Order: sequence, then structure tokens, then C-alpha cells
Amino acid sequence: MQIFFAEHRSGKFQDGSGRTELKIIFTDKKGRTYRGNYGTEYTWTPKWEDLQLIFILAYTVERLNRGRCFKSLVEVAEEVYTHYKEFVENPKPGYDRWGFKEAPKQEYSEALL
Repeated sequence: MQIFFAEHRSGKFQDGSGRTELKIIFTDKKGRTYRGNYGTEYTWTPKWEDLQLIFILAYTVERLNRGRCFKSLVEVAEEVYTHYKEFVENPKPGYDRWGFKEAPKQEYSEALL
């Protein structure tokens, strides 16, 4: 069975960390929401390493196929690189090297430890 990308959503991880979760939603061949063996909506929360590999594979396949999507794939990569290049090369005070505001450092009391 093939499944197809339908949409993405964001939410919060259920581990209580407050981190944002990326969810990928799939459909079946007829465009209906794909449901797993238990009848629930099938979602995928990819690891960043998986996304990196998928990008490299998409780049390689499009290059080999000389496909129409190759140029847009490269343009997206250039846009992301250009957007973050300044932050990577010249981090600003209060921001990490990717341009995100740093979380305040928490101080712990010895009484709590």
C-alpha cells in the first residue's frame, strides 16, 4: 500500500518538555486520511536525521532524473542556508547560532537537589 503526504501539523510533545512537535499526516491513494491497523489517524514525527536523509535522497533522485523539481529543491536549500548563514557565522547576543532566542538559564537551589 502506498501512502501520500497530506499535510503537516505542529503540537507539543507529550513528554511535558514543552518542545514543539512536527507531525506529518498521510492519505491513501484515494485522498482519504490514512488510518493505521487500529483505525486511528496515522501520523509520523520524523527524526531530524531522517529528514536530512530524505532531503539528500530527493536531491539525488531529482538530479538523476533531471526532474522539474530539482531547481525548486535547490532554491529551498539556498533559501534556508542564506536565512541562517548570518546567525551561524555571527551569533547575536541572546540568540543561539541558529537565530533562535536562547532560553533563560535556570538556577537551581541546593535545597531542591
